[in-house]
Amino acid sequence: MIEIQGQRNPRKTQEIENLCNLVRKNNGLREKFGIDNMQKFQKFLRTRSFGLILSAVKALEDGRNNHQIFDNWKEYDENYTPPELQVVEKESHPSRQLYLFSSSKGVKGVK
Repeated sequence: MIEIQGQRNPRKTQEIENLCNLVRKNNGLREKFGIDNMQKFQKFLRTRSFGLILSAVKALEDGRNNHQIFDNWKEYDENYTPPELQVVEKESHPSRQLYLFSSSKGVKGVK
């Protein structure tokens, strides 16, 4: 799924809210995975795929407190940059950065 700048998938937003509500109600889960800041957790969830969020909601609804998304949360770093968007070179003007995008056809540089 690709989100256009400024727009969000309303179903994904709803499922993120559902997952957060389930997590709020589950004190054991919050303690086990260290989920104490719900805003930061929501920000993290926006970086996950829609399917992963849906499967986490299903797991919690089925009474399972273990899911890949919570393991990912433990490793989450707010300042993490996905490998496909790492800055490889800064030019003289600070607002211009070179990003590398990997694809099946190779690596392309975009300014």
